[in-house]
Amino acid sequence: MHGAAGSNDLSGETMHMEPLAAVALRAGKPAVFEPGGRHLMLVGLAGQLETGTTFSMTLQFARGPDRAIEVPVLDNPR
Repeated sequence: MHGAAGSNDLSGETMHMEPLAAVALRAGKPAVFEPGGRHLMLVGLAGQLETGTTFSMTLQFARGPDRAIEVPVLDNPR
């Protein structure tokens, strides 16, 4: 899993992504991840993700314990 920040230049039909080493979180504020913006890339998957299922992911924090979450697999999440 890698975090990435993306930006679209639709006029030239190019997309640029840069890996993020970390994402700063602010107390009481959501960290938004979405297609075309900041998102997670899942690499090295053992198989395809099926719409309607979930998978487990562990979030690691610089200060604080790891947190396991369940992530839903959506069909065209936009």
